[in-house]
Amino acid sequence: MVDFANSWAGALQRIEQSAWQAWTQEPLILMGLALMALLAAIQAVLLRRTLKRLRDVNSDLTRSRDELTEIRGKYEREVHWRKAIEKVTQKGLTPEQVPAGKETTLS
Repeated sequence: MVDFANSWAGALQRIEQSAWQAWTQEPLILMGLALMALLAAIQAVLLRRTLKRLRDVNSDLTRSRDELTEIRGKYEREVHWRKAIEKVTQKGLTPEQVPAGKETTLS
């Protein structure tokens, strides 16, 4: 048990000495690590912002598609009624002269 404790104590001393040596003699490595961490943090923030913008654009696109579907439906109904009026006027009738319920038979 004493040997086990001594081996760990020796390992911890070597790690402590290596860390202290890196801290005092290799500031460029530590500076590089700090800059890499900072760059990773900045990129994470930019990624979150980009993903939020993408979600916003996606919801705008969905809203625009829904609006387009609604407008197409209105346009098709308008075309249907304009064609019906055109057929009625070609027969020489005014829209007021067409009997009720007969609008669907004209198409």
